[in-house]
Amino acid sequence: LNDVRSLQGVQSAYSFGDSLHVTFDPSCGPGQLRSHLAQCGHTEVEIARVPPGVEDVFIYLGYEG
Repeated sequence: LNDVRSLQGVQSAYSFGDSLHVTFDPSCGPGQLRSHLAQCGHTEVEIARVPPGVEDVFIYLGYEG
């Protein structure tokens, strides 16, 4: 989680069960995250775009609201 959050361009990263939910600003995206994590030693990473759910809104409001 800390390695994900350390990438410039990551707006938010939250633990969500056995995965992380990550949002990016326009200067960053999944490709940059994959490269960054590989440089940090995380080579077995699966990245998928998923639509935000109601749980994401509650997490966002809890941290940002």
